[in-house]
Amino acid sequence: MSDTELERRLFPPPPVVPSEQRPLPDWAWVHAELRRPGVTLALLWQGYRLSQPQGFQYSWFCEHYRAWAGKVDVVMRQEHRVG
Repeated sequence: MSDTELERRLFPPPPVVPSEQRPLPDWAWVHAELRRPGVTLALLWQGYRLSQPQGFQYSWFCEHYRAWAGKVDVVMRQEHRVG
């Protein structure tokens, strides 16, 4: 067995992992829809999964929406001193 053959067997190339690109939801639309009465994150996720069957699970959907919303709804508390 040659050195190159031995090296190939001991150190095989890394497996090719397909880059699975799942479609991301439109967070701005989700955010706007949540302001409507009766609309929940679970309801919007169900619609997302119907339109994107290979889409993300509910826990991922909620986690990433909250992260996105935390960056959008930035609030700065103002302290008012009387006098």
